Amino acid sequence: MMQLRYLRHMKIRDEMTKGVATVGIDDPLTDAIDAMARNDISGIVVVYPNGTAAGVVSSFDIVRVLSEKSREEIKKMTADDVMTDIISIEPEKTIGDALKLMVEKRIHRVVVLSSTQAGGKPIGVLSATDIVKKVRGEKPTLMTNA
Repeated sequence: MMQLRYLRHMKIRDEMTKGVATVGIDDPLTDAIDAMARNDISGIVVVYPNGTAAGVVSSFDIVRVLSEKSREEIKKMTADDVMTDIISIEPEKTIGDALKLMVEKRIHRVVVLSSTQAGGKPIGVLSATDIVKKVRGEKPTLMTNA
C-alpha cells in the first residue's frame, strides 16, 4: 500500500482518470442517464457546444429528479435543467489539494479542467474511488467519451 504522505504530493495529471464522459448542455436528460449507465459512472460532465465545462449531472441529481417528476416531464428535460455547478481543479495541483477540495465541498469527485479560468475544457476526473485505488496500488483508468 502506498503511504499517504507520498500520495498527497503526487500531481493530479498523473493520477486522474483520463478522458471525460460528457453530454451537451441542451441534450436530453435521458442521454445523460444512458451515458452514465453505459459507462458505469456516477456523474457526467455537461459541456457547452464549444466543449467548455458547464456543470455536472450526478446520480444523486438523477435520483432527485426521479423522485419529483413524472416520466413525461423527465423526457422533456435537458442536462441544463438538472446540472449543478462544477467543482474543478487543474492538473498541476496535487492529490492533497484535491482531497482538501473534496472534503471542503463534501463531494467525491472533482473534474480536472485544462484551466479553471473561464473556457477550461474537461480533460479528466479524479474521484475518491481513484484515490482509494491508488492507495491500494491500482493504476488510473481511461474513460472513453460517451
